[in-house]
Amino acid sequence: MHKKLLNLMVFVLVFSMLLAACAAPATEAPAANEEPAAANPAAPTEKTIVIGFTASQTGAQEVSSKRQVNGFNLWMKQVNDTASS
Repeated sequence: MHKKLLNLMVFVLVFSMLLAACAAPATEAPAANEEPAAANPAAPTEKTIVIGFTASQTGAQEVSSKRQVNGFNLWMKQVNDTASS
């Protein structure tokens, strides 16, 4: 009985930590002296996108991971060059 209760408590703890890690970050309100970006239509707006990527650094999948990283870097360069044009 105690082992089942302990397992349940561990599961609930891990699950709640997982949910907390997946929560959306809070947005910050603009400072009182800042104007919103929409107030000045001539100012360019810049968007930052965070992309996660996993790759094997050792083992049997290392060769294909290096190719994937090279492809990802090429794609990232093309996107950045297009966005800056």
